[in-house]
Amino acid sequence: MDETATRASDGDTDDTAVPFSFAELFYSRTDKSGVILSGNSVFQRTSQYGWDELVGRPHSIVRHPDMPRGVFRLLWDFLEAGRPLGAYVKNRAKDGRQYWVFAVFTPVDGGYLSVRIKPSSAMFPLVRQVYRTLLAVEQNNALSPPESMERLKAEIQALGFDDYETFMAVAIREELAARDDRLGRRRQSFVDRFADMTDNARAMQKEIAQIVSTYEANRYVPLNLQIQSAHLGRDGTSIGVISSNFSKVAAGTQSEIDTFGKSAAAVFRQICEGQFLLCAAKIQDEILAFHTDETAASERAGQQGEADMLRAQCDEYRRLAGDGLSSIRCILQSFDDDYRRMKQCAINLEVIRIMGKVDAARLQIGQSELGALIEELKVFQTAVSVSLGKIEGQSFEMRSDADGIVGALQSAA
Repeated sequence: MDETATRASDGDTDDTAVPFSFAELFYSRTDKSGVILSGNSVFQRTSQYGWDELVGRPHSIVRHPDMPRGVFRLLWDFLEAGRPLGAYVKNRAKDGRQYWVFAVFTPVDGGYLSVRIKPSSAMFPLVRQVYRTLLAVEQNNALSPPESMERLKAEIQALGFDDYETFMAVAIREELAARDDRLGRRRQSFVDRFADMTDNARAMQKEIAQIVSTYEANRYVPLNLQIQSAHLGRDGTSIGVISSNFSKVAAGTQSEIDTFGKSAAAVFRQICEGQFLLCAAKIQDEILAFHTDETAASERAGQQGEADMLRAQCDEYRRLAGDGLSSIRCILQSFDDDYRRMKQCAINLEVIRIMGKVDAARLQIGQSELGALIEELKVFQTAVSVSLGKIEGQSFEMRSDADGIVGALQSAA
């Protein structure tokens, strides 16, 4: 396959695309108003403008009319808050041809920096469809940029992502992996490790949600047991006590799960943040090498200052990603204590349920409604035990991946 080809279902073809290879990276830098201050030769060549036409002009000079305004509203919201953003962008060159990029926009001293790669992952066509849909809604409903931005977030969530931050973390990871595949080179080890961590963190959240859902579905079983035991008079006293104990332990289990769920959610967010920062640093590291080679042959002034800026931000993002991973490791280590407490709750639930079953058998009411309710307690207890077993394995695998990434970062330092 020709690596310069860009084919899409939205009408983008070789004839309408400016060719550039997967090996090429480009960047541009603007002031805080979005006015172009500098860039590299790939940006200049792909845009088809001369440097005298680019420097001092708004970066919107390359904006394509197919781009929804909500994407740029989101971009400015992130940058003005001092946060980096990753996004797919369709640009238009001076001659009218288009070119797609996955861009990482970051705040720098005095303005903003954008580094771009050629997109090719499975995420790419999904986003093009989202943009087509959003553009049509913008035009048909006269959406304002903020309204379009909110619609964009909703469309991203409809793809299965919690929010845009989660989406861009997965997108940059997938684009790096796809680019390595296109270039026929081995993937960065942290890319696959982050993919595994994300999958395990998401699976852990699902297990927690499953426990909560099962608790909600069975929360009135102990109460119904107490009502039924009251009908038995003195014979049902022990069943009432067992039901009360089960209810208390189940509520305690739910409380532990709620606390654990908040910690798991925090881990997931930090995984996404660390993943994005480390992938962004990887792109910046590569473009720095690309820039160094280009600078040697360049007569344009100020190129060493650009290199220093790229290097400083690359180092900073690696540091932030490493700090985030260290925090993840600490939280995962605390999961051991959380897991032991939840497991003990599950054991207590099983003991109480068995006592209820024994008492029901002693009273010879195993086939009655009371006996059926006691059996229903097993649903919750079993769900907790099964999910806890999965959570333990997921926590171990995430910790192993985090250790591996941290170790690799320390070795590269």
